Amino acid sequence: METSNLGRIYMRGHEGVVLTCYLDPANVPTIGTGATLASAVAYAFFDGKLIPGVTKITRAQADQLFAAMLKQEYEPP
Repeated sequence: METSNLGRIYMRGHEGVVLTCYLDPANVPTIGTGATLASAVAYAFFDGKLIPGVTKITRAQADQLFAAMLKQEYEPP
C-alpha cells in the first residue's frame, strides 16, 4: 500500500519541507519533511551526521528521502 498524493500533501503541509538542517523544538536535528537520525533511512542517507545550519539537501533529495522513509518505515508491505 502506498501513501496517496493527498496524504503526502497533508504530511508536507504539517511538517513542511526544510532544505537546511535545523534543531526542532525538542532540540533534535531535522531536515526535509521531518527527517531525523532516528529514521534508519535518514541515518543511512546522511551517514549518521546531521549538522544544523550546515547540512543541506535539494528539493529532489528531500522528495527522495521522504518517499523512501514512507515506503521503508511507515507504509505496510
